[in-house]
Amino acid sequence: MGDLLQSLVDAVRDNEHLAYLLVCALAFSESLPVLGSIIPGTTIILGIAAFVPSGAIDLGWLLASAILGAIGGDWFSYWLGFRYRMAIKRLWPLSHYPQLLEKGQEFVERHGAKSIFIARFTPAVRAVVPLVAGILHMEPRRFYTVNVVSAVAWAVAHIVPAVIAGASLAVAGAVGGRLLGLIVVLLILLWLIVVVMRLVIRRGLPLLGRGTVRLWLWARHHDNWVSREILSLLDPSHHEAKGLLLLVVLLVSAAWAFAAIFGQAVAGDPLLRADQATFNFLQGLRTLWGDRTMVVLTELGDPVVTGAIVVAVALWLAARRAWRATCYWLGAVAFTLAFIAAARLAIPANQAVPLIGSPAASGFPFGQTAVTATVYGFLALLVGRELGMRGRGLLTMAIALLFALVTVSRLYLGVHLVSDVLAGLAFGIAWIAGLGIVYLSHRPQPVRAGGMFAFAGLAFLVVGTFHVTDRYHAEARRYVAHLELRHMPAVAWWQQGWASLPPRRIDLAGRLEEPITLQWAGTLSALEARLAAKGWVAPPPWTFTSTLAWLAPEADPEDLPVLPRLHDGRPTRLILIEPASDGKGRPTRLILRVWRSNVLLDNGEGAPYPLWIGAVAVQRLYHVGSFLTFGMSMRDENAARERLEMALAPVRVVERKAEPDPWAWNGWVLLAHDPSISLPDPEKRVEP
Repeated sequence: MGDLLQSLVDAVRDNEHLAYLLVCALAFSESLPVLGSIIPGTTIILGIAAFVPSGAIDLGWLLASAILGAIGGDWFSYWLGFRYRMAIKRLWPLSHYPQLLEKGQEFVERHGAKSIFIARFTPAVRAVVPLVAGILHMEPRRFYTVNVVSAVAWAVAHIVPAVIAGASLAVAGAVGGRLLGLIVVLLILLWLIVVVMRLVIRRGLPLLGRGTVRLWLWARHHDNWVSREILSLLDPSHHEAKGLLLLVVLLVSAAWAFAAIFGQAVAGDPLLRADQATFNFLQGLRTLWGDRTMVVLTELGDPVVTGAIVVAVALWLAARRAWRATCYWLGAVAFTLAFIAAARLAIPANQAVPLIGSPAASGFPFGQTAVTATVYGFLALLVGRELGMRGRGLLTMAIALLFALVTVSRLYLGVHLVSDVLAGLAFGIAWIAGLGIVYLSHRPQPVRAGGMFAFAGLAFLVVGTFHVTDRYHAEARRYVAHLELRHMPAVAWWQQGWASLPPRRIDLAGRLEEPITLQWAGTLSALEARLAAKGWVAPPPWTFTSTLAWLAPEADPEDLPVLPRLHDGRPTRLILIEPASDGKGRPTRLILRVWRSNVLLDNGEGAPYPLWIGAVAVQRLYHVGSFLTFGMSMRDENAARERLEMALAPVRVVERKAEPDPWAWNGWVLLAHDPSISLPDPEKRVEP
């Protein structure tokens, strides 16, 4: 979670000025008639404000942007009403929502000038009250006074609590337990599914309908083979026309996504780095209760259960003598299996390997995910064509939710890669969309979809329950959490093996971030003791009290907690800081983050010991007014590494052969170890 928060912080920091413009525009849009009720401006502003404690956003500029946008939005809305009076009712979009003006007029007449202030904090009427005030010719001086006062009050009342909430997010990212992290991930995924489905149903389908009309009108005025095919497809007597057009859009989009993912998987980086990092991250979230739940869910997506659904639907269609539908149903699954077999031959052998650390992982390509997506997708197509709009939406949402739960369980247990899941989903959507276009074009006979769905659901419940009961204990042992550790002789690491470790931190998206400038052999306690003798200290843990330290006017660098970061999905195991100065009197601090690598070192004198890797960075502290402190990481890896080298001396300094960063890191890495570990020539310093 800390890495996710830090990734958002970095994105906002890299586009800081655009963030201020966005806040201003969103605050402005909140007062636009109708549109202000649709655009979630306040929600996004609160989200941006949550980054203030991290240093990505300046509080002063954020408040100024929000206040200016809020003042400008109300003024513009007031000017529109003042200028056009009741004629504005005939303009879009108010012409479609006449009841809004009536509601706003009643509100203004009841509260007078106070209505501007009240509406600022009332989403239901905010987007129309300034307009109505202009229509009613409210005295400009009174309006502008209340407008400015309410804008300032609104900005402070919303942004300051969001700043404190942002600090709480940092607390959650630093000290949240593994179970909390898993719950958050699942809730976000489920929320995204619901949001996407609601957008498709409420916005996408009406938009598709309007697009269909425009396409039909264009085809009516042209005479060529394209227009004739379109007219045939959009024949009003063809009740499947809208569904066919939707399938065409899905086919093009999903085919493009599949080609992109497939190409990335064959090429390797950065998708494979993201696969490994996500695997390590999810393995770190695993708990006993999480494992039990996920094993049950993943067994519901097993080929035995999916096969039962295939057989049940085929039997139902055959009993109804819907032979064409039966052939399409069985052909959909058969082609998917054949395509998967061909894909395995197309991918280089070194790519189609089990996921590192999980003996049960399938690796790319996308077998089981594609089959599951095909079965559930075509089932939704067969059933949905005989349902109404609401029924189709509920069916799609239910199947999408089931597919998402099974998929998340397989990612959690380390059975599938992220690229595997994405490619399988994209292939399934593209294949079902293409097959559905052909199937629906022949205007198939009804198959009593409600009964078929109930029969398939019964097969799912009966076979699924039996399969879970029968296989649970064996599968629980099979999917036990396991991270592969690589053994390496200590001498080999000291000489050349260090170069086999990653040169930079890898985030969850597979991107290469700050350089890894320290490799430490031994215990973390020995590293901490060695640096403590030189003035390095552990920052305070994230608590409510330590979080409030960011709101102090002159916070001591040693009193401010530090956000952890993930490397290759692994959590930060040690954080140390050293207060410093940038030479201009501005407070800074060095931050060392240490992660465990997947390497165990053997020296032939007992049990192997872990190898740790670390990154050191410079963080400059800024004070905003008299009530806030925030930090910003500086791109000065070389100076930070030199300070760490002096604290750890004697060390060995080596240089990576990879091309160094042209404007920051020079490629130098520190090798150090616990003094109790014997290595050949351990005090040797090798200058690059």
